[in-house]
Amino acid sequence: KVGSLIHKRVLWTTIRMQIFVINLLSRSDRRDNVSRQLDHLGVEYCFFQAIEGSGALATHFSGRRDWSCRMELQRVGSASEIACYASHLSLWRKCAELGRPIVVLEDDFEVTSDFAAAMKCAEKYIDEYGFIRLEAMRKQWLLNPYTKPVRVKKVDGFELYLQTTVSILATGYALSPAYAQRFIEVSRQFTVPVDHFFRRIWVHKLPLFALEPPAIALSDLAQKSSIVRPKKSALRHLLRLGFFRVFYRAWSKLATRRMNREFTEKYSQLFQ
Repeated sequence: KVGSLIHKRVLWTTIRMQIFVINLLSRSDRRDNVSRQLDHLGVEYCFFQAIEGSGALATHFSGRRDWSCRMELQRVGSASEIACYASHLSLWRKCAELGRPIVVLEDDFEVTSDFAAAMKCAEKYIDEYGFIRLEAMRKQWLLNPYTKPVRVKKVDGFELYLQTTVSILATGYALSPAYAQRFIEVSRQFTVPVDHFFRRIWVHKLPLFALEPPAIALSDLAQKSSIVRPKKSALRHLLRLGFFRVFYRAWSKLATRRMNREFTEKYSQLFQ
């Protein structure tokens, strides 16, 4: 047992991507769960103290545009969603500053049996592909119908996919400095929660990839979300925005399809 743990520690000395785990100071239960898992694997990581409070908007964004959030979520973004986005944004800035790829994890994950191998695979290809999702792709019907991802290649026992419909949730991903810089550039204002931001490929105009089998899954602690969401708007307000939401859904669906066509043409050399 000790020999196995030592072997894993030696294995992890070859991993150059720094792992950052976003954690609220008040969530010691999640912090303990993360430490238990990653310490056992001999993984080097550090906690990033999650940004909290309503001050996140003024500190990290130049303002907010509620229209996009109303169209997609039927409500405005909450203070905790803004703070969550600010935490990811801060790590994108860290990635750009370091000039090398990093891994961003939210603290409500459980490692899978493929974690170590998946992380090594992600590190090997992150410079080439820019963004690699580490959690499972989910069939969700928010805003746009889910479309089947496109298999890019088979690598080291894993399959790498282009997400034609980017899944909600931002629990874990590997990120290159070039992608981080682009995300920073188009995040001057808060528009939608960060997982919805990834989904809006017509805004950041970058292809997002995913690794299967995934390296992580949601833990039981994820059932109690750290995000406090406001209630959806009143029925009268929904009816008033109904026409605009139908138009927005149709437009965003066309924009997503257009960007996916461009991705398959522009990045054809990445597909095997």
